[in-house]
Amino acid sequence: MSTAKFDEIANKVSEVESDTKRAVEKANNIQINVNHLVSDISAMNRDISTISFKASEAYSKVRSVEGKTVSIEKSVDGLKGRITTVETT
Repeated sequence: MSTAKFDEIANKVSEVESDTKRAVEKANNIQINVNHLVSDISAMNRDISTISFKASEAYSKVRSVEGKTVSIEKSVDGLKGRITTVETT
């Protein structure tokens, strides 16, 4: 094999090594970005879970107040009925 051919092959090998290093660096950067995205998504999921829990609590409180309101309305209606009866007698 001639020296020129050997040098050509050595240059190609050097190019491949350089390209491989750049590809590995890019892959590592992509992995870092993916890890950040996964972390951000996990944080969003925690926030969504917290919001959902608080919304559920608020809904339960509203239902409780609604039930008390109906009970108060019935008591007021009953009281009105008794007052009307007393007034008419």
